[in-house]
Amino acid sequence: MSPLCLLGSLAALAAPMDDPTARLADQALRGSLGITGAPGRDPLSLAWRLHQAAVADDPLWGELLGVELRAIGGAPASLVSPRGGLIAGGLPGEANAGDDEAGALSLRAGAEVAGYRGPVSVRLGPTLGQELEPLGSSLAFEEAWVGVRSPGLGGQLTADFGLRPRWRGPGRFGALLLSEHARPAPAGGLGYHSDPGRLGALSAEATVGWLDGERRDVAHPGWLFLDLRYRPLPYLEIGAGRSALFGGEGRPAVNIAQLLIPTEPHVYDDPDARSPDQNELAALDARLWVPWGRWVGHDEAGLSLWWEYGAEDVIAQESLGIPYPSLAGVANLGGAELGWGPWSLVAERAELLDDYFRWYSGHRIYHQGFVREGRAMGHPAGGDAQQTTLLAGYQGEQWGLDLWGQSRRRVGVVEAEGERLWALATDETRQSLGLRASHRTAGARRWWQASLEVARVEGLDFVPGTEGTLLRASVGLR
Repeated sequence: MSPLCLLGSLAALAAPMDDPTARLADQALRGSLGITGAPGRDPLSLAWRLHQAAVADDPLWGELLGVELRAIGGAPASLVSPRGGLIAGGLPGEANAGDDEAGALSLRAGAEVAGYRGPVSVRLGPTLGQELEPLGSSLAFEEAWVGVRSPGLGGQLTADFGLRPRWRGPGRFGALLLSEHARPAPAGGLGYHSDPGRLGALSAEATVGWLDGERRDVAHPGWLFLDLRYRPLPYLEIGAGRSALFGGEGRPAVNIAQLLIPTEPHVYDDPDARSPDQNELAALDARLWVPWGRWVGHDEAGLSLWWEYGAEDVIAQESLGIPYPSLAGVANLGGAELGWGPWSLVAERAELLDDYFRWYSGHRIYHQGFVREGRAMGHPAGGDAQQTTLLAGYQGEQWGLDLWGQSRRRVGVVEAEGERLWALATDETRQSLGLRASHRTAGARRWWQASLEVARVEGLDFVPGTEGTLLRASVGLR
């Protein structure tokens, strides 16, 4: 059976919404019982997973992943795939590796460059940007990393270092802890991804790096991300993740034990910055695939459900004199996708706020939170926000079409004092509607895309009485 028909298009995609190749690969991986959170969207890793699942001889994957499959056999291989486009309007893009596309008219030209030799992978994703209004130019890297993979311990051992896009969590339109909304941070990672067996499949990753670029609080803080996920049954996956900021210029380094298992209270009244402190995010998630179509004779039909529960901070609690970490500043994300072959209906809701603690921001030392160059590293809505998204889509082997609507509300929280939460007088609300078409010619690795999104915004930047309509139109090769 083709991987595209195995559970159809019911995936809660761990990939940017505007990358059909990744979408197809993710669907195939989920259908072939691969771990969704690992080992990433690197084509060689995808090919390895498909090869392990004995579906790599499918004609579609022969076109898309032929080079990587040859590399799995030990032969040196390389590829260069172009990308680029023209973007117009003032509505910023999301989940696009931190590219603000700040001009009213912007040009992008770049490439995906990869080389494989034995167990070593090298990947570069340079992008040249030219803003035509106002005038300006830039050079950025969506990815620039080197990695090593090796069979071992009944699975695959991996190590990598550099700028590597990472998306961890079940969200289709965002993830609580880590998405591709911000530019990837320089980091090194170690991972283990087991083969599916009688006891299920296991994936574990640890990533350590630092946040370069401008910040309003602590410059160049350290950054830690831990991810663990397990698939005990073919249609169930559970995961846990944690992210932390620590150290940085002018701050003492935190104790490694406290970094891994924080039980000490945070620092108060430390004007000379002599005591270490850290800021944490933690989340649990689960995904369930229900192949109801098989029960009625339609293998392509199914239902996907996902949920993520996170906390803005880890605070110390005590039971019988024993300290333990507890979650505070709760956020929830949940969604569902009904699929029938290439057709799908998706609904997702994110609640990134609660009545007292703040989500992502407001820490006494790392008060800007998990933000890189002004963009949230996790959910694109940022902190103290609510978002609902509905999407109807078709994704075939050569054509795709998406129609979506989104409603977002952001609260301008200033401070929490006792039982009171101080917020700005006006919320920022946004209602948007979008349409995207994709086409891939026979034998091509990339997809031609054209999209249009219109958003009505009130209370822009929390200023009372402001309102307006923002537009984003694009055409290009992805």
